[in-house]
This record gives sequence, structure tokens and C-alpha cells, in this order.
Amino acid sequence: MPRRDGGSRRSSPLVGEEAEAVGDAITDMVARLSPKTRLRLVAFLHLLEKPETASATFEVSEAGLMRLTLAGPTEPGATAIN
Repeated sequence: MPRRDGGSRRSSPLVGEEAEAVGDAITDMVARLSPKTRLRLVAFLHLLEKPETASATFEVSEAGLMRLTLAGPTEPGATAIN
């Protein structure tokens, strides 16, 4: 990706360090999540792998509360995470 100064991000020696720092931050954040939340995150990431198999509903109550529900195909013998 070209930068404003005409350089390229790919040629920067800091790109690897930046990517590693972001990865470390994400790993740390996920480690702090509850086991239930981690399972929900993994389920969401699986929906991203095959978005054509996912369905979504978006509801807004009169009070202004919003709820987005994402669902994917279920595997035989799978259990729901509530």
C-alpha cells in the first residue's frame, strides 16, 4: 500500500514488528475474555469463513434497544451457546 510520502509499507522494516504488536494485543485481549465469550468469538469467526451460509436478523425495539443475531448452519450433534 503506498504511503503519502511515496514510500511503500511493504518496504518498511517496522511492518513485521507492527503486525506482531497487533497480534500480541489481540491475543492478550482474547485471553482476558470469559470462556463463554471466547466460544462466541470463535463461532463468529467461523461465520466469516463462509458468509454465504450465515443469516442475520436485526431488531430495534421501541425503546431503541438493538439486537443483531447472526446464525450459521448447525452441525449434527452441536450444542447451542446461550
